[in-house]
Amino acid sequence: MLKISRRRLLQSAGIAAAAAAVNVPVKSLAQGKNTPAVNDGWHYGHCRMCMRGDCPMMYRVENGIVVELRGNPDSPSNRGALCARGNSLIQNLYNPYRVKKPMKRTNPKKGVHEDPKWVEISWEEALSTTSSVLKKTHEKDPRRFIFQVGFGDMDYFCTFLFYFADAYGTPNYLKSNGTLCAVHYAADMTQGVFPVTVADISKGKFVLAVGRHTGMSIAEANGVVRDVFDAIEDGVRFVTVDPRCSPEASKGEWVPIKPGTDLSFLMAFAHVMLYEIKKLDTESLRWATNSPYLIGPDGDYFRGKDGKPQIYDKSDKKVKSFDDKTLTTPDLGVLDIMVDVKTVTSAFLLVKDGFKDTTPEWAEQISTVPAKKIRALAKEFVDKASLGKTVTLKDSKGQDRVFPLRTSCVVTNRGVMNSRDGIHCDLMSKVINQLVGSLDVPGGNLGCIRGPHLSPDEDGVVAPKMEAIYKDPVWPPQHINLY
Repeated sequence: MLKISRRRLLQSAGIAAAAAAVNVPVKSLAQGKNTPAVNDGWHYGHCRMCMRGDCPMMYRVENGIVVELRGNPDSPSNRGALCARGNSLIQNLYNPYRVKKPMKRTNPKKGVHEDPKWVEISWEEALSTTSSVLKKTHEKDPRRFIFQVGFGDMDYFCTFLFYFADAYGTPNYLKSNGTLCAVHYAADMTQGVFPVTVADISKGKFVLAVGRHTGMSIAEANGVVRDVFDAIEDGVRFVTVDPRCSPEASKGEWVPIKPGTDLSFLMAFAHVMLYEIKKLDTESLRWATNSPYLIGPDGDYFRGKDGKPQIYDKSDKKVKSFDDKTLTTPDLGVLDIMVDVKTVTSAFLLVKDGFKDTTPEWAEQISTVPAKKIRALAKEFVDKASLGKTVTLKDSKGQDRVFPLRTSCVVTNRGVMNSRDGIHCDLMSKVINQLVGSLDVPGGNLGCIRGPHLSPDEDGVVAPKMEAIYKDPVWPPQHINLY
């Protein structure tokens, strides 16, 4: 049986992190500073200087030292380019001030102007100090241990850091990035994907970016920024709604907005679509949403004797379970009909009624975006959505498949989601996209991961994933931030 000491485990993890930066074999680095890490010449690697991490690169070695970097010209993603972060890899690898050993703070005083007075210590001291504190805490109450990480848990360490708190027995696994990850909820809830959704600019015509940018804010070299410029040259309209004129906004149209008021803008946008333009993808609403589900007086699904949500079939005027094989024409316009002595209404009409008073004039007073501009953008969004059109694409087996083609979409991100109404804004963007059938179809708003991730729950709607999965509340709270 192979035995590995705690010291050797942590040392190996540190070596692996350094080696991974330029894809240098771990064994060579561990042999010592006098041993060349790899043979001289060009070698292939992978840049990990940002959380994207999808830029293949090349590095040249002379006398065991990396002396030159460049993007891999054969890569279809970054096409031979590296951003400024990627080009700084050599400095990162050989930085004389890099942390090479465990560090201990020696100044007990804390404050902005206090010098922590870090000193290097041995692995033995680091492990014995840490393990003794962890042991005492565990014996008293494992919940007293707070395991907090930031984006430092990304990349090569996320393979085991996620499980450390569980193994220790504490629920208090915290991320220092806090509300930053509000970006995940709506995508997890409505599209069953993690972490976010993106605009399909390869087939799109109109992109409304609210509080986010489709490639230029991170400015990695993996082709996203280049794709944006290519799309603009091909005639794709980019409209950025943001308090500041970002680089991307300057390349399309910038719509200034008062910070934190994006929800009013989006609700007015939906009002115009529902009450003024009235051109919607009714087939998508019938079959890809719970819009035709009947809602009872308690505000929940009206359920049949089988416990399933019910739908009114317009073709034969019968109420049926959502998965009834005879269902042919789900009715979106059911208003206050009596079923089993209960008054029911379609979810679509209830949602529509919620936007009755959210007019552009109302939103202008809150967001400062002119009512005329809101109407113009909503009209352009619908006009360029390609309602009713399809596209034929090859599937993984090379077979032709016909998909709906929708060429308008709304995308949101951290610029709105870190505000008070951020998650509501993100969910509103899903509503607007779905009104024209622009969720998870070519040209529309797509989940950023591939594969069979969607699955229905018992009520026939998308099963929430990751951070949107419901958990029963526990009292008293067991987590320090009430998670």
